[in-house]
Amino acid sequence: GHGHRDWWGDRHEAAAKVDYITRILVLPELPATGWSDNAKRALAEDQIVLADGYSYEKRLTHDHEKALQYYKKAAAFGEERALFNIGAYYHRGEAVSIDPQKAEHFYVKSAEQGYVDAHLRLGKLYLEGVFLPQNFAKAKYHLAEVLRLTEDNAEASLYLGRWYCTAPGTERDFSRCLAYLQDNTAAKRKDDTGLESTFRSVIAATLIEGSSFSDDELQKLKEFVWKTYQLNSHISSFDQLSSGVFEKTAEGYLQVEDTTDVHAESLSYKYLGVSFKVGMLGIN
Repeated sequence: GHGHRDWWGDRHEAAAKVDYITRILVLPELPATGWSDNAKRALAEDQIVLADGYSYEKRLTHDHEKALQYYKKAAAFGEERALFNIGAYYHRGEAVSIDPQKAEHFYVKSAEQGYVDAHLRLGKLYLEGVFLPQNFAKAKYHLAEVLRLTEDNAEASLYLGRWYCTAPGTERDFSRCLAYLQDNTAAKRKDDTGLESTFRSVIAATLIEGSSFSDDELQKLKEFVWKTYQLNSHISSFDQLSSGVFEKTAEGYLQVEDTTDVHAESLSYKYLGVSFKVGMLGIN
C-alpha cells in the first residue's frame, strides 16, 4: 500500500478510481438534478479535484483538455469555481478557441453563484472594454459586489477608484475616485507584489483615460502618487509618449500597433499599454 502526504491526495485517488470504473464499465453519468445541496457539492468537488489535478497540480501531468472536461462536469452541478475556470479557458484560448461571448457567459453564471473572483474579473473586463465591450454600469455593479461580499478587497477598490475618475458624464466623481485609491495604503500593499503591479497599471490608466481632469485634480492625483511611492523628489512632468499594443522582446516592450481598438484574439501574446516619461525635479 501507499499513503499520501495530505488529504487532497486521498480525495484525488478516490475520485480517480470512481471515474476510471465509470469509464471502463461505460456506466451512465450521474444526473445533475435530484440531489440535496450537500450531495451536489460533494459530487461537484469530486470532479473539481480531478480537474485541478490536470490543470495545475505539480504531482500530475498537466492536460488542459481533460481539465476542462472535468470542470464542465462540476459546472453541471452549479459549482461556482468550475464555472469561473471554464470562462477562463475561453478567455485565454487554452484547450479551446478564444471566445469572449462564452467567457462572459460562464463568468456571469459563476458570479450569479456569488463567486468573488468572477465579479472582480467581470468588473475589470467591463471597465477596460478590450476583451468585452465597455459597460460602465456593469463594471460598477460587479466591483461593488466584490466589496459587498468581502468587505475589504484592495484590487476592487483600486478599480472602483479608476471607475469614478473615468466614468462618463455626471457619474464621474473625482473625490470618490481619490478616496478609493487612497484606501490602498503602502502598508497594505508592501508584501503583495501582484497588487503593487495592479496599482501602477490602474494609476497609469486613470491618468491617461481621465482627459477631463482639472489642473487641481491632476495635481492632487500626482501628489497622491508621490506620497504613496514615498518619492524623495516631486514629479515635475508626466508626458505620455504613445499608447497602444506592445509586444515583449529581448530589448523590452516594443510598440507594434498605435491603436487600442483591437480584437481580443490578437492579444494572446501582446499587451495593451502606454509609454511615458516622468521628469523629476533636480534630474535632467
